[in-house]
Parts: sequence; C-alpha cells; structure tokens
Amino acid sequence: MPSTVQVRRATAEEVPQITKLMQEYYAASPVPNPFSVPAMTRYLKALTVPNNPRGTLLVALQPTTPPGQALGGFAVAYLGYNTRALAPQVELADLFVTAEWRRQGAARKLIRGVAAYARQQQASRIIWQTRTSNVGAQTLYNEIATQETGWLHYAMEL
Repeated sequence: MPSTVQVRRATAEEVPQITKLMQEYYAASPVPNPFSVPAMTRYLKALTVPNNPRGTLLVALQPTTPPGQALGGFAVAYLGYNTRALAPQVELADLFVTAEWRRQGAARKLIRGVAAYARQQQASRIIWQTRTSNVGAQTLYNEIATQETGWLHYAMEL
C-alpha cells in the first residue's frame, strides 16, 4: 500500500495527527520523551508555516477509500549552517514511519523530501544521526548516505 506514498509539507490541520505519531515515536525510543502535548502541538504548527527560518515538517501520506488520505510518517528538518562549506546545511532531526508503513519506501521518500527542502535552501548537505541500536534504519541510511566516522557525539543539557 505505501507504494503510493506522497510527501509534502505538513499543514496546521494535520498537526494533531502528527503529535500522536510523535508520541508513538518517543514511546518506542530507548530514551522515551513524555512531552507536553499542547507545547508540541504549538511547536509543530510553527514548522508548517512556509519559509519558517527554523526548518520544516514533512508528512508521508497515501490515498484512502473513502476518498481521503492516511498519514503514516513525518520528518522534522532544521536549517543551520556549515562553517566548513560556508553554506547552509539541513539537519534531519526526527524521522518516523509507522510500523505498518515500514520497509515499503515511506522513509526513503521522506528523506528525498528533506533533500528537496535542502536544495530549496541552497544547503550543501543534510546531516543526521541514529542510535547504534537502530539497525533497521541503518540499512536504509547506509544505502543513501555516507557514514561519518571518527567523531564522538556530545550533548550538554542546559
């Protein structure tokens, strides 16, 4: 069924559905993140605004019967800057596809959507990371991107 998946910028009306998918995404994570639903909803709605300087929110959809669309995934991408390239870069911060849609091309199409967004922003590259335990996603990532080695990832909570 997801072979008919289409990817586009999310609308504000779709944000409640995306927020539910975000809950599913974090619940399945090795590091769950119970978030404030109203705060997440406000944040995601801001990402649906065209030309948001922060980034974009994309959705994976497919036609349904009766006529409508089912939402089965999302991608959150942020616009930043790469000093080495002296050009914008896009960070693919979150990518999620529901269990029913996995291994059927939806994630690949979402990444292509992020790439299209990055090109529109004249970005030099897209960066992202995944947990070492996320072997399923790594299969796709290894097909479409170059894995950087020699770096350690750090985070400082503020």
